[in-house]
Amino acid sequence: MNSLTLAPRWHQGAACAGINVDAFFPAATDAAGRREALAICRPCPVREECLAEAMAEEGGRGKTGRFGIRGGKTPSARFHFHKAAVKAQRAALDAEAAA
Repeated sequence: MNSLTLAPRWHQGAACAGINVDAFFPAATDAAGRREALAICRPCPVREECLAEAMAEEGGRGKTGRFGIRGGKTPSARFHFHKAAVKAQRAALDAEAAA
């Protein structure tokens, strides 16, 4: 089975469509590579969908369990984004329980 047939429809509209995926996995010491990948993501019309997919796939992984530039964010930024989302969700649940 061709893995391309399994890709969500939004992948077709991504700014990175047709770009070698290696461009989004620069070495940790390659600041220029990270900037280039982030520059491709910045104007992407499906960046939110991409980020949502990355967050769903990565779940609660730590910083070292996240790889590549996805959804316009570095692995570290996605880790902190996840932590903030969990904190907000807990706060909302606490507020609901207190009501």
